[in-house]
Amino acid sequence: ELKLASSLTRVVSGSLTSLPMTVSADGTTLVVGLSSVSAIMTWTSAGGWATASGSIAGSGAVTDVITAGTTYYAVRGGAVLTCTGNPATANWTAVGAYTTAVGIAVVNSDLYVAKSDGVYNHTQSESISSEPCVAIAGYQGNIYFGKDRRIFRYDNRSTFLFDELPQGFNLTALIPYRNVLFILGYFKIRTGYKAAIYYVTSSSENHLYTLGDYSADYRIYALAGSDDEVFFANPKRGGADRYDLEVGGITNGPMWGEVGAIPFKSMAVCEGYLFVGRYDNASATDGIYKADLQNPTAWNTTGWLTTAEYDFGWSNDTKLFKDILVECRALATGQGIEVQYSTNGGSSYTSAGTTTYAADGAATKETYTLNNVSGTTIKLKIILTGPGTSTPTLTKVVVRAARCIESTDMWDLRLYIADDAARVTALETSAAKRTQLSFTDIDRSTTHNVLIEELAMASMPDKEGDSVRPRLRLREV
Repeated sequence: ELKLASSLTRVVSGSLTSLPMTVSADGTTLVVGLSSVSAIMTWTSAGGWATASGSIAGSGAVTDVITAGTTYYAVRGGAVLTCTGNPATANWTAVGAYTTAVGIAVVNSDLYVAKSDGVYNHTQSESISSEPCVAIAGYQGNIYFGKDRRIFRYDNRSTFLFDELPQGFNLTALIPYRNVLFILGYFKIRTGYKAAIYYVTSSSENHLYTLGDYSADYRIYALAGSDDEVFFANPKRGGADRYDLEVGGITNGPMWGEVGAIPFKSMAVCEGYLFVGRYDNASATDGIYKADLQNPTAWNTTGWLTTAEYDFGWSNDTKLFKDILVECRALATGQGIEVQYSTNGGSSYTSAGTTTYAADGAATKETYTLNNVSGTTIKLKIILTGPGTSTPTLTKVVVRAARCIESTDMWDLRLYIADDAARVTALETSAAKRTQLSFTDIDRSTTHNVLIEELAMASMPDKEGDSVRPRLRLREV
């Protein structure tokens, strides 16, 4: 099922330039770092928003905050803070005497502090690297950190260069989710930015996706996961894109529908809600926004999903695409589903048709005939629309195609073989093994390379039955 994403509503106002978020180990409490004097704010479904009442060491903005069991860590003004218990009422005290901290991570009960001039294991009182870094994360018992395009890994014994991403890549965040470590960043492309997201699974680095609008700001700084959905902050559209881990594909998720800017690490999922921080230095729009992922009552008015390219298992053959079948739940007033297709890998799309509300409420299946559309692959873009108070639900999309086989000559023959088992066996073997044979048409002098496409044996109607008359089809190759 594909539906419109729930819409975002501002729940906390204020121009907050740094809004890192973390969720308690039991998933019931959201902790947000602020740039104000109060420094820490929490949210629970039962109590709503609360400003931390305990004392908070340090000064300046909180730029990172993480959960490690019942202990919380934060970075404030380059210092490292910690509290145990309820983050809304406990005191946040300083850890060590750090002044240049940019991030923290906890692995195997050890606290690691990423600084602008290296990484330090605070628990063991030892430096593990003098490499400057902008992001750090614990993943599968190891520490990953880096800056620009270089990613390092510490395996509790030594630090080594894990990977060098493409030239020009700028790392913004390392965020583990389930069994994946996401590497967020961007490339500077002439007059704009192109987002690039890589991921690590089983110690191997792979590319997830890029967005290529060079005239817009596609720098990605934040990520949050919810079951099999992962949300990426998208400054260009001022909201979030959703990536479905099960079926793949980037979906236009909760958004404002206008250009915005997403602060560092300002996304989280808690109690079935998606929280996103926004900063445009505009009091009318800045703050924290919330979308109900579990039981939404308001939806975006538009959204889309792009599929992978399909070649139908015939990777080297041209296909004639016949039609596209669309099935959906009965549509309400104001709802619609448009299917577009691309035969050039998504560089451009053509509309196949739109399914809209029918007065009888029964318009749940449409077939769109494609007229003389061919290519090696097809890629779909499914656009959902709604009135904002409901969502259409797409249940199935099917594309039918026929393989365009290269035109070749074929011959249908009947042979007479009398009492010659060796020839019959040789004929059957050639057909079974798809052996290439030489064949000269009686009407031509040219010799053709052929295969036996079909072979059927029939006994001659004579008394002895010692003759056969094979019927075969030859195809030129």
